Amino acid sequence: MSDDHESSGIELLLIGGRSGVGKSTVGAEISAQLEQAAVRHAYIEGDVMDWCYPKRQDLFEKNLSDLTRNYLSFGYRRFVYTNTASVKVADEIAGLMPAPARTIGALLTCEDDTAAARLRSREVGSELDVHLRRTGIVAREFKALRLPDWAIEVSTDGRGGRRHRTPGDHLGRLVARRGMTSSATIEGMGFEVIPHRLRAIEPAAIRRLYEAEGWWPERSESAIGRVLANGPAVGGWDGDQLVGFARAVSDGEFRAYVEDVVVAPSHRGAGVGAALMDGLQAELAGIDVVSLFCHGELPAFYERFGYRFTRQRVGHRPDDQQGP
Repeated sequence: MSDDHESSGIELLLIGGRSGVGKSTVGAEISAQLEQAAVRHAYIEGDVMDWCYPKRQDLFEKNLSDLTRNYLSFGYRRFVYTNTASVKVADEIAGLMPAPARTIGALLTCEDDTAAARLRSREVGSELDVHLRRTGIVAREFKALRLPDWAIEVSTDGRGGRRHRTPGDHLGRLVARRGMTSSATIEGMGFEVIPHRLRAIEPAAIRRLYEAEGWWPERSESAIGRVLANGPAVGGWDGDQLVGFARAVSDGEFRAYVEDVVVAPSHRGAGVGAALMDGLQAELAGIDVVSLFCHGELPAFYERFGYRFTRQRVGHRPDDQQGP
């Protein structure tokens, strides 16, 4: 599937897999991550699009088409969609969207024992045996499926644990890398937060933000350019003007440190700083530990984004030039 799409198009995250694999749980987690990143979206459970008796062959297509058209009319163009066969029939699902769709996806997998245990804890009626039999058949079909390049396979066995990535973490990294969380818009302002990887930030514009704050007079534009090439960063844009900036230092897997969250004086007090943090945290989805240090009056601001301040002491190796 093509990555090219118009700004009015659809962005579609498909989550598929056998019964008992955890599609609804992972879909709800991705929806929560998008909400935390201030990304407008809708979460759709495909399995209920034709939950009726007797079945109608055309009801699924009509319901999904009408539902997504209604969402789009209210400005929702990003969809998290869960359905057993969604990755397998992606072209058909994309064809039901009310606008051209760019698709990314994940096939969730788990062992037979894991699926059976989850189904037994979930299904209490006469359908348990049907689900147990069907999930094994579907799993064998998926093992023979060759995934397209826009999809990844994610195991949900043994999920959880503070130091182990969950399926939601893996998918969070996928949607961030593929741009589904690429911008957060403050309603009523012509303002967007966009990752540097999607809209290049000029070092000179960052220098102007630093100067307005009285920060880092020793940092040259060439040095700032090298920093931009080596770590995640987001820009806050009011049209063509850079009015905010935030970056992180990260090894890409285990640790990241938030740095240089700065807002132009003309745009303070309007939620720009919060939008920058939301955008940066979307770029850091899946990193095990994200840390920061800040001035004494700012912890309450960062606590809104899940940071907890400890009694650990921070050490700095001094040099000849001091920053803020």
